[in-house]
Amino acid sequence: MKFKIAIISLEDSPRRNYIKVIPDYWIDAVSGLDWSLDVLQSKLKFHTGKEFITCRSVPFTDKWKIRLAIFLSHLKSLRWVIQTHYEINKLVVPPLLILEDDFKIDYESPRDIPLPPLPDDWEILFLGGFWTNKKGHTENPKRGWNYIDHTKIKFWCCVSYIVRNPQKLLKSIRDFGALTTLDSYYNRWIFKKMKSYYLFPAVVEQDDKLESSFKDKKYIAEQKKKQLRINLPSFYIGD
Repeated sequence: MKFKIAIISLEDSPRRNYIKVIPDYWIDAVSGLDWSLDVLQSKLKFHTGKEFITCRSVPFTDKWKIRLAIFLSHLKSLRWVIQTHYEINKLVVPPLLILEDDFKIDYESPRDIPLPPLPDDWEILFLGGFWTNKKGHTENPKRGWNYIDHTKIKFWCCVSYIVRNPQKLLKSIRDFGALTTLDSYYNRWIFKKMKSYYLFPAVVEQDDKLESSFKDKKYIAEQKKKQLRINLPSFYIGD
């Protein structure tokens, strides 16, 4: 499968110096530290026509600035590839692999990953991440692509995913539901509207050695360890 690669990273991030993957696009991440909550809200409303709400309506604090900035950065990736390819070729916008800059892979490039045959109806493919079960369901994934059934599981971690039709995803974000944290929004709305799959076992991970100001990596690590015990005891994630 052919796809473009976009890596989201702060413009002055030292991570850019040692990431070996050469992307088609460096996306300068929106910094949650450089803007007020009001300004970040205004930016989201400008690009989507909607306001951001907190999960379970908890009060806004400064930590939410990072979460708004993450959403804006992923929107920027979609907008950038669409704008770039409309300028070059007004008919074709290719699939896009979006990577956050704390990703980790065992290949020189994501294009070298030997992906299993793709589902015919796929619209979003997650190369890494983890799930949590909804009440009454226990996920038992098969090796390869697994459908994200929003009635049975929630799927978390947007560090690495391929979008088949960036225009459709951007339009869906603008059309459906109130905005909240990126992962929660995908679970509430996108997985209902677009055919999404995750790869098991994961081939892209978050680098636990890198600092993160907005992700609970201890919780993520605990969830991944639980899922490794399901049916692939020989597969290992992490160091």
